[in-house]
Amino acid sequence: MTSKNLESKVLESGVCEILFNRAIDSIAVYDVQFDTEGKPVTCIVTHANQSYLSFLQKPAEQVIDKNILDIIPGLSSTCIERYANVLKTQQQYHFEEYFPALKKYVAVEVIPLHATGFAAIS
Repeated sequence: MTSKNLESKVLESGVCEILFNRAIDSIAVYDVQFDTEGKPVTCIVTHANQSYLSFLQKPAEQVIDKNILDIIPGLSSTCIERYANVLKTQQQYHFEEYFPALKKYVAVEVIPLHATGFAAIS
C-alpha cells in the first residue's frame, strides 16, 4: 500500500476526526486574512476542538468562523505576523507568550497547512 493510499484510508475511516476531537491539547485551524497589499491583518478560526473551546471558555458559536482579534482581545499584531511567516516559510514554529486577555502563558506550536491556513496546538 502506498503512503497516499494509506492516507486516503485513514481519512475515510474518520480516525483523524476522532483524534482531533478527543485530543487533550487545544487545536485550532485558522485562515489568515491579508489586506490588498498582502499584509496579514487577522486570522479566522475555521475549526476548533473541544479542548480549545474549553481553554477559551467559549462555545463553538462564538469561535468558529470568527476573527481571532474578537475572540482574544488585545492579541498582538506580532502574533498575526508570526502566523503569516509560518505560511511564507512553510516551516513549523514554536513560541511561548503571555496572553493578557486569557491571563495565561501559552506555548504554541504553529503548523502550516496550505497557502493561507495553519493549525495552532497548545
